[in-house]
Order: sequence, then structure tokens, then C-alpha cells
Amino acid sequence: MIRSEQIEQICAELYEAQPDWANIVDKLKTSPWFNIDREYWPEEYRRFMSNIHIGLHLERIAEECPEFGMEFWPSNTTFDSKDYIFAPNNAGEVNVFSKKQKNLYLSRKKEEDVFKTIYQYAKLVLVKNVPVVIDIKLYRWSVGGRNKCGINNKLTPEVYKKKLKPARQAFGTDAGYIIVIPHDIHKEKVVESNYLADKFRGAGGFLIPFYTDRETFTDDVVSKVREAGFKIKLRQENGAQLSY
Repeated sequence: MIRSEQIEQICAELYEAQPDWANIVDKLKTSPWFNIDREYWPEEYRRFMSNIHIGLHLERIAEECPEFGMEFWPSNTTFDSKDYIFAPNNAGEVNVFSKKQKNLYLSRKKEEDVFKTIYQYAKLVLVKNVPVVIDIKLYRWSVGGRNKCGINNKLTPEVYKKKLKPARQAFGTDAGYIIVIPHDIHKEKVVESNYLADKFRGAGGFLIPFYTDRETFTDDVVSKVREAGFKIKLRQENGAQLSY
């Protein structure tokens, strides 16, 4: 993974960056993929708003630091490499499709080849012609079960090397990798040191703290969603659903 002065400066700007809630809500409201009449779960709003939050700061950095030569990929269109297709999804992220793997269900349903989504990048940015993958992982550090979706799993070489492979192939160079993680987990695993986090950073990766922890951000999101009058589904302790 690549480290550069420009990528380090971007990380410094994203470090505990505070959300501009008015702009986040406006951006969400005007997003073509957002259905204002649909009810979304809090975790869906959390995903949407965290992505917009980081995206707004990246746009600010690009404007304030033109010498970084920042370009956002893909820009509302798809592009492809030898083995992969990159396309924006309906959460403002980047879907990576494998040309070697087909989504059999959708292929049968649409009666045409539909390639399988193998990865999602929160953002894919060129910085001085170097691809930088940015992910937002507001997860727990460790999650049991088959899916292994904890942050710790994302820091293992067998996982991050596979995830960066499409970006490396598309641009013909190594890539930078920035992962934004909850503030409390960053303090515990990065500031106070953790073997896996240290190895990831030693290999060139960046771990950046979000402005707060996962639970507080979820509370902030629900509050802003209600203020904006968006529809939201909430779960009660007994499993029943509440709609707002």
C-alpha cells in the first residue's frame, strides 16, 4: 500500500472531521437514489450519511488543495479494467464487479449476463495519479460468525490485498488505503496499540478515527432524520417495528 505526503494530509483533514449536518441532509435529500417516501432503517441512514459526510470533506480538500490533483472515480458513469467493472451504487459508493463471476439469479431474471458485485469502496479517489480507496467501517472490532465482518478481519493481508487488487489493476499501480473507524475503537486499537492495527499501518494502510463512536453517531443520525421529516423504521425491544 502506498503512503505519500498528499495522502497523509488528506488523512489529517479527515481525522475526527466534524459533520456539517445541514449539508449532509440537503445532499441526501437531493440524491437521485434517495426515495423520500420510503422508510429506511437507522443503519441504512447511518451508511448514507457517513458516506456523504466523508465525501463532503473530500470535496472540500480537493477544492482547497488543487495541487493534490484529486479526481473522484467513477464520476456518475461506469469504467472498467481487464477483469473488473466499477460503477456508482445507490448509496453513493463504488461497486466493483468481477467480469469472471456472474450473478446467476439476476442473469436468469434479466435474461442477460449480470456480473457479480465482489467489493464496495466508500470512495475511490485519484491523488497525484495514485488510486486511493477509502472505506468507512463503523463496525465492532470483532464480530463472530461465518461472515467475519469485524474491523479486525478487514486489516488482514489476505482480505485487504484482494480488495485493493481491482484498483491496482485499473490504474496500473499500487494503491493507498484509508479506513475510517469509530472513535472509541481507534483510541483502543490504534492510539493504545494493537498488533493487527500496527501491522496494517506498517504495511502502508491508514486508520482514521471517525468523529464519534458508532452508537452516538446512530443517535445523531436518527435525530437529524426526524428533524428533516424523513421516514425511518425503528425496532422495539420486543422485536415489533415502529415507523416515523
